Amino acid sequence: YEVTCRDWSSDVCSSDLNAEAVVSVVKRWAPGNIPYTLYRKYYEKFRYHFYSMLRGQRNIIAKTEKTDESGNIYLDFPTELETNIPQELQQYIIYTYSVIAQVTDASRRQINGTYQFHIGLTDFRISAEAQRSVYTKGDKINVAFKTVSTAGIPLSRPLNIEISSIAFRNDEMVKTVIRKMKIKTNEDGEYVFRDTIQTEGFIQVEATGYDKKQNVVKGTATFWSVSENFQGSYYRYRGIEL
Repeated sequence: YEVTCRDWSSDVCSSDLNAEAVVSVVKRWAPGNIPYTLYRKYYEKFRYHFYSMLRGQRNIIAKTEKTDESGNIYLDFPTELETNIPQELQQYIIYTYSVIAQVTDASRRQINGTYQFHIGLTDFRISAEAQRSVYTKGDKINVAFKTVSTAGIPLSRPLNIEISSIAFRNDEMVKTVIRKMKIKTNEDGEYVFRDTIQTEGFIQVEATGYDKKQNVVKGTATFWSVSENFQGSYYRYRGIEL
């Protein structure tokens, strides 16, 4: 990745076009909306290291540079994935790079400039959120999907929707597909999926799309569909507890 830092200070530029600037690049990473099935799979594997693995920061560059005759500094640095994060989770990790330049002018004032950008495994993301976490079997459900670029700009994208019931047998996930459909988010990147679920148990509604390089992009919402006798104290169905 290449970043240009430009010194716009009239005091500095008029007196010394080759001004010194302290430049730094900080990389941060944090998880987005990880599906429950993946969360369960990798939490069981990593346990107490799970959250520290998915969230952190690192200094990439910290040095002093001189601006050129036009007041620019050019930085080149790699934008790499964290290798200790499993590949299956990478599309849900948001990498943020902060580029900071600091110049001291002729009056010894410190002038700061900051630029921030996001890097992801794919060029857009899908967020998914169910209106409720528990429904009674036969209720009308609402799941909101949103498609945005890596920078958070809304995008209209075609998506494949799959509704499934999820169970675990001997720690192995068993998925039973209930329904499939094709949809497209609007200009604001939004689509609200509405349906009536007659299946009891743990339900997953997953949207799948493809970016410009045909990378798979997924967004998943999960909720419970329980019987009318559920009182809210304890519920177990096909290997999953509520």
